[in-house]
This record gives sequence, structure tokens and C-alpha cells, in this order.
Amino acid sequence: MNWDQLIQPLGDGSFDVYPVVELLADIGYTGPIGVQCYNIPGDPFIYLKKSRATWEKWKQQYACTPNKLTETEQQEGWQLLFDGKSVEQWKGVNLDSFPTSGWKVLNGNLIAKAAYGDESGNGGDILTKKKFGQFILKWDWLMETKGGNSGVKYFVQEGIGDNTAYGYGLEYQILDDNNHEWMLNGKMQPNDYHTMGALYELYPASADKRPSPLGLWNTSMIVCEGSRVEHWLNGYKIVEYDRTSDDFKEKIAQSKFRDIPDYGTFATGHILLQDHGSTVQYRNLKIKELP
Repeated sequence: MNWDQLIQPLGDGSFDVYPVVELLADIGYTGPIGVQCYNIPGDPFIYLKKSRATWEKWKQQYACTPNKLTETEQQEGWQLLFDGKSVEQWKGVNLDSFPTSGWKVLNGNLIAKAAYGDESGNGGDILTKKKFGQFILKWDWLMETKGGNSGVKYFVQEGIGDNTAYGYGLEYQILDDNNHEWMLNGKMQPNDYHTMGALYELYPASADKRPSPLGLWNTSMIVCEGSRVEHWLNGYKIVEYDRTSDDFKEKIAQSKFRDIPDYGTFATGHILLQDHGSTVQYRNLKIKELP
């Protein structure tokens, strides 16, 4: 892009600066932060006002204690799925308890630890003990592993198939696109239905999605209301589809899930966090059940 597109007020443009500021605060930086916005066509006082408003919003966002419900969230009926300490609401796939290895709670984050990149090859996937139908799910996640892979599945069913460690469900893909081995060897194309934010194997995410750089936090959301489903990433809707549509059914029929009875159409199911052999952190796991 040209410089007139690259230089933007805070909150504008295609790069989300907030995770960078958040990281500075996390590591204890207390020095000044400069905002450079030179030669933007238009009224500089308007841009200054806009940048200041964004900065105030970021301060409020950072001040929110992780893994707690705000007063507004409590009034709206949100529930915590993870309080930063206990894994009481989670268990292993086809297990009665939480895995004894592969996952840990550290500094208020729920962490899947790296193990050779194998799917379910370490502690295995974990899922909520409770099933959900209509809901809004939101969470923060941070990928540590270069080329790493994980995912959040929903409408997950246990006891299907021969692999007892695998839970079948629709998947919000979490991936380090640029460095993943499939991308590097040409097995995956940029922004196809295997990349970050996609409905894995079925629908690609929007090409203008805005992930944070590797090692910084992202905020994701899934909305399941009626038959309509949306995937969101860092405040932008990146996927939308209808679970009852002919297009959805056709895509399943052409996918590797075609032989799984009723795949993707169950009325309720578990929420699942995937252990795919990468180190990925989760926090602020919150859900709001809808009528």
C-alpha cells in the first residue's frame, strides 16, 4: 500500500495496534508511547480526537480483569466457562475427568502444551461438561507455536467414530497461517477453508480478517442463533452460514465428514478446545445462552 493508506489514526487501518500496547502493559513498560500520524489528508483535530477516543477505549479494555464477568455481562446473562483457576467445567473427550497431562492452568490462562504437533497426541482435546444449543461464545487466545494449530469446536458429540479421543463438531480454526507446514508445502492455499477463523473444511474466512501477530492475543466469537452461525475475529465478522441451507449440506457431502451421520446439524453439543500439539493459551471463555 501507499503511505496515505499505511499511516492512520489509532483504531483505523487493517492492523490492530491494541495487542501491541497490551503487550507493553503486560511486561510492565511505563514509559511514553508516541502516536505518529503525519500527512494524513483532512483535519488533524478530528484525527486527534478520534485517536484519543480509541486510546480511552483501550485503557478501559485493559482495565477489565481477565476471566471475570463485567456488571453488564452479568445483567445480560453471560456465564464464565473458565475462572482462571478451576477446570471444573471441563473434561477430556469420552472421559469423566480432566486430562492429567497436556493441559495446565498458569497465570490465569488455560494452556495446551506443545507435543510434536500431533492431534490429540498429548493430553487430548477437552470439552465442556454441559451441552449448549443457541448461544454466543467469546474467548481470547494466543498462539505461541510457530506454525501452530488448534481450534474451538461447537455442537460437539462424543462416542462417534473409532477414535475415542476425537470429538466431532463444527470447528472455528485457530492457526498460524503463514508458517503452517501445509501453507509452506502448498497443501493449503492462502485464506482457504483450513486457515485461521474458517469453518474448518467447509467455509473460508473473509480475506480481510485481521489476526494479531504470532504471540499476541486475539479475541474471537461464535454466534449460533437459530440456524444462522457467525465467526468473528478481533471485532470483525469473518464467516457467516446457515446450518439448514442446501449450500451447507452440499459442502458437508463433499468434505471428509460426509460419512458422519448428522454432522453439523445437532441441536445441542459440547464446546471443545483442541489439543493439536501446539502451545496455545485461552482465557476469558464466556458464553451467553440464547432463547
